[in-house]
Amino acid sequence: PEYAPEWDRDPAGPRLYRWFARELVAQGYPTLALKTARRGLDRYPAPAPPGGRREAAGDPVLRYLTALAFARGGNPDSAH
Repeated sequence: PEYAPEWDRDPAGPRLYRWFARELVAQGYPTLALKTARRGLDRYPAPAPPGGRREAAGDPVLRYLTALAFARGGNPDSAH
């Protein structure tokens, strides 16, 4: 998006990605919420924990919002 560079320089980390993804889900836009949450996960990756799964890496709130967006969008298998 047009403001992505500003979002990425936010000293509070992925806060804007979290807020917008949460609001998009709440307002019934799971596809846009999914894109926003995934973009945030791409911008703010975290290393996988030792011996942990790669899919468990990243911001936990954005991971939750990604699963919620999948579920609200009618794709519960991907949400799991």
